[in-house]
Amino acid sequence: MGLVLSGLLVMMATSSGAFAAGDSSVVRWVDPFIDTHKSRWFYFASASRPFGMVSLSPDTDTEGSWQSGYLYDDKTIRTFSHIHGWQLSGVAVLPTTGPMNGHKGMDAYESAFSHGDEVAQPGYHRVRLDRYQITVELTSTERVGFHRYTYPGGKDSHIIFDAGATLGHGPMEASRLQEVSRYEVSGYSIMAPTIRRPKATPVYFVARFNKPFTTFGTWGDDTPKQGGYVTFETGPGEQILMKVGVSFTSIKGARRNLVAEVPHWDFDGVRQQSVNVWEGHLSKIQVKGGTTKQRTKFYTDLWHALLGRRIMSDVDGSYRDQTGEEPKIRQISKDNGVPRFNMMNFDALWGSHWSLNILWSLVYPEVVDDFVNTLITMYHNGGLMPRGPSGGNYTYVMVGDPATPFISSAWHKGIRGYDIDVAYEAMKKNAFPGGIRDRAGYEHGNRPKGGGMADYIRLGYVPLEVESQGKGFHRGGAAITLEYAYQDWSLGELARSIGRITDGDYFLARSANYRNLWDSKTGFMRPRHSNGDFIDPFHPVG
Repeated sequence: MGLVLSGLLVMMATSSGAFAAGDSSVVRWVDPFIDTHKSRWFYFASASRPFGMVSLSPDTDTEGSWQSGYLYDDKTIRTFSHIHGWQLSGVAVLPTTGPMNGHKGMDAYESAFSHGDEVAQPGYHRVRLDRYQITVELTSTERVGFHRYTYPGGKDSHIIFDAGATLGHGPMEASRLQEVSRYEVSGYSIMAPTIRRPKATPVYFVARFNKPFTTFGTWGDDTPKQGGYVTFETGPGEQILMKVGVSFTSIKGARRNLVAEVPHWDFDGVRQQSVNVWEGHLSKIQVKGGTTKQRTKFYTDLWHALLGRRIMSDVDGSYRDQTGEEPKIRQISKDNGVPRFNMMNFDALWGSHWSLNILWSLVYPEVVDDFVNTLITMYHNGGLMPRGPSGGNYTYVMVGDPATPFISSAWHKGIRGYDIDVAYEAMKKNAFPGGIRDRAGYEHGNRPKGGGMADYIRLGYVPLEVESQGKGFHRGGAAITLEYAYQDWSLGELARSIGRITDGDYFLARSANYRNLWDSKTGFMRPRHSNGDFIDPFHPVG
């Protein structure tokens, strides 16, 4: 199957073999630095695997969801952190030498760096910390970050664990670091709630070293936030290796992930495996012809399409459920001892029907199954199928019910590794008052009313007045009406396909509600008030 895009002949590969270095590699066309001049917290993830829980990379700016993480034009590296996800962050570390400044914060211990000897590619990052003369190399598996630090030598070679530091979307509510042995430390960071993720969410970690440390120290012992460090005595050019397992369930879960995925100290082997995994994913689409610039753009964009959304469950299938009043650790069922799917963390599927839904379902159908099973599982646990789950939380991000076209599309393409009857039950609930559509624009609380579903059914459209209801945002009556109509059509087509003919007829008929906003005089979809009047004056642009 082939498709020509601006001079590129795009070929869909049915399978992909192991990575072989050389001109046949497609990984070499990925440039992770593209667009990092104005980035987002979960946009850049060099030392990561496709959809991996771990997304290890340097952070030059550590505050805010936007223009944070790795920014190419910044002059200093503040930390290397392991979690860059939708409303998630955590496990900040930095190797240093000389006086211990970890307790003074990142402003005191950050280091200048240069792009001259920096290397970033899918699954690997290398950079030199000029202040400390340390070369840092990073790679990972799905749930383990792997570090290799080359020190200049001395008695004061440290690794800082700034577990309580603010990272990305907001501050940490609490943190802890403890010594397990002279080869291991463990701890946790609890992310404070945000407007999108309403509940505090922990990330746990276990770090192991290939050499015993000589000193373990902490700061903040009398406060909820605690960080710390380990110190080694190193010779010139000596390398310290560190493996960091992470989990959203427990320290035991983090240790279990570490032991299962990296039971050895072969850094180069893990790096090669990461490249192999990326090669396998990226080479599922082959291109011919085109310029170097076009190929670089294509494969870098494809790489980005496999980042940002992250695995949330442990290697044994344990996961954190925060849909109820109290958090619970639950277990994914297994087939032959292997979890049936991965629980996922992702920002809303809002708008992705134009792009990612199509790409994933055609090229990565196994990932689509993971997403659908995540949605169904959260419905089973919490009573609503979500738009964009984060840390096991409902976020109520954006508007509408984008899960419906996502699942309908998957079903019609033959991706069916889930219970369609339960999925349909959840989608049908969302399509009426009290469902997910009524929680518009991050509208939390017990009595949401900003989605306008009752008006949509009664009037045939969502009126302008919906903007004054509830506490949500990102709402506009006309835009929401068009969302609902498209989602009704998707649900109607699915209903008919699975034999729910009466339901199918109802939703397909209701999908024509978009016509109620059509203004033949202006040639535009035009917002209307609840009394039926079109908005006046009307400025369709600007």
